[in-house]
This record gives sequence, structure tokens and C-alpha cells, in this order.
Amino acid sequence: MTQVPNPQMPPVGAGPSGARKPGGGGNMTLVLVAVGMGLLTVILTNLYITQKTKAIEGQTVTVYRIIKPLEVGHKLKEKDLRTHEIPEQYADSLIGVVIDKKGDRSTMRLQLEKRVMRPARENEYLSYDMFQDSGTIPEESIPTDHKAVPIPVDARGGVSGLLKPGMWIDILATIPEAGKVPQTAVVIERVKVLTVGRSTVDSGRMSTSFSSITVALKGPEAVQIVAIAERVGKDGFNIVVRRPDDTVTQYQGKVNPDVLTKLRIDTSARAR
Repeated sequence: MTQVPNPQMPPVGAGPSGARKPGGGGNMTLVLVAVGMGLLTVILTNLYITQKTKAIEGQTVTVYRIIKPLEVGHKLKEKDLRTHEIPEQYADSLIGVVIDKKGDRSTMRLQLEKRVMRPARENEYLSYDMFQDSGTIPEESIPTDHKAVPIPVDARGGVSGLLKPGMWIDILATIPEAGKVPQTAVVIERVKVLTVGRSTVDSGRMSTSFSSITVALKGPEAVQIVAIAERVGKDGFNIVVRRPDDTVTQYQGKVNPDVLTKLRIDTSARAR
């Protein structure tokens, strides 16, 4: 039986007035536009990251790793090494390591035929201190505008077996004050270690117990640290090892002014 449409009933999808509900097709268009813009953003971001990565990878330097363990007294040969390319931006973190520009091996070749002064481990980076008595300071290790300053340290500290040339440390001292309990304070932060104790060809290893180290300091700070060392007593300074990438300091490379004041050291001291 065929039904006769009721002229009072609106068509399917229409509102009470008989007009169609708005927004069905328009909403779908907005969704498609949003999806398209999202995909475009992802594509452009990936292209940017790829270009940046290629740019960084294109700027590399050459370092060298030891192929097999080397004993004390061994003369270094090129066959003892394998090359390894690293991004140039990481080169500054490899303190004391032999580094060449990409395609150039001249710095490495200057080390050939030198005798190894300490055992070198397999896979270890080729570094200048392999050929140096640890009491000898390689010229390349002293930063520009700095001086090599020996300082007394408390050998009872827990880092005595850990400390090596090239590490960064904070220097602390126990400050005596009349009528008060001595307090330990930071003297200067982020100082580069140049030598630790002394190692010779006979011993073939780094000292694990020592009473002094050599650090790199700028002229004014060098004078002030020497003056502080004369006042802290025979136990010397205490040291705390830093991560190489820890560059945050409170005194911006200067000696703690509170320590200078308490010890009555002239803050205008300058290197002669």
C-alpha cells in the first residue's frame, strides 16, 4: 500500500521550518583544511631537522682511538690507531685529545715515534698526556692568558684516585676565623687541572696519592690563590670534581670575595 506524503512534514534533514540544518558540509571542509595544515607542518619540520642534522654532520673533526692496549715505553705507530669522525661542536669537550681537521692528519703524525709514558687502553682517545710525565705540563694544555699554578691539596680527599689532568674542579678551603669554628667555603670554581702528582716511565701509572696539583688560572686569580694557600695551613685545599659540561658558576671565574675579605687579602692583587 502506497503512503501519500504528508504535506505538513518537513523533508528529512530539515529543521522545523523546513530548511536544511546548516553546517554539515562546512564542518567537513574545516576538518580537511586542519588535517592538511597539520601534515604540511610535520613535513616542513622534518625537512628543517634533516637540513640542520646534515649541516652539523658536515662539520666534523678527526680524533684517533687506540686499536689495542699499549704498554709503557711503546713507540707509537700509525697502525696503532684508527680514525674517528665527530661533530666539531663536541671537540671542546675532549680536553687534551689529539684532534685534526677533517682530511688532515698532521697533528696526529707529530705524535708518531713518541714513547708512551703510561699504559693506554684499547679504544682510548689518543691524547697528549700519553707521552708526558704527569708532572710535566704539555704546552697545548694551558689555556690562553692563563698560568700554571701549583697548589697544595688535602690528599685524604675521596677523589685522590679519580683526579686526572684535564678535569675541571672547584677549589675549597677551610677558613680560620678568630673565636669561631672554621668554615669550609668555595674559593674558586671550574678550574682546569694540568697535572696530578707525578708519574714516570718506571711506574707507568698516574699517582693515586698526592699532596699537590697544578691548575690553570688567570693572572689576578693566580696571585690571590697563592696568597690564600699561605693561609689555609699544611692540609691545603679541598677539591670537588665537576662534569666537563657543568659551566654554571657563582663567581664567574673569580675568587670568592668573602674568602679574600676574611683572610684580609688585597683584592687588587695583579700578576707581575
